[in-house]
Amino acid sequence: MATFTKRVAVFQQKNNEWQEVAYHSLHEGSVNEVKWAPSYYGLRLFACSSDGNVSVLEVRGQAWCAQLYTLQDMSINSLAVERKSLLDDTVSNKLIQDNLDKEYPLVATGGKDRSVCLWKHNPKLGQYEKIVTHVAHKDAVRNVLWRKPWTACDYIELFSCSEVSIAYNLGRYSQASYY
Repeated sequence: MATFTKRVAVFQQKNNEWQEVAYHSLHEGSVNEVKWAPSYYGLRLFACSSDGNVSVLEVRGQAWCAQLYTLQDMSINSLAVERKSLLDDTVSNKLIQDNLDKEYPLVATGGKDRSVCLWKHNPKLGQYEKIVTHVAHKDAVRNVLWRKPWTACDYIELFSCSEVSIAYNLGRYSQASYY
């Protein structure tokens, strides 16, 4: 659940009642969006905030843990978590393949600064690093989305849209190029 109270919470239904099982209050601004990572990354909930941070609430062993990553100076309005189902053997893009991690997904963020950024996790630093920035919009980015047009194609696409409902295809990530 994303809230204006700066909290990220996970609820579970037990005996026909919803019970909070985990939460954190690491953000200093409103939480704008939450996305579950694919199950092969474990139980991991990503959240972006108007404070420019992305948090991850995850299960490690038997306990829930939270970590905060400072990614942008301005508000992050949206995020998209990479799904390996999009990145099968037909996607041969060097940028994407070189930045895949078995434990952490690639993350795309869209923000108030009009940019969409692509991030990879650096396990040595324990931090996410920016690998690509797209600035296509004239106003704040409201949504970002990974998409694979059809099964046999050799690329994936990253889309974004802004407050004035203008959508952009930010790039085909394929063997030939990443833009």
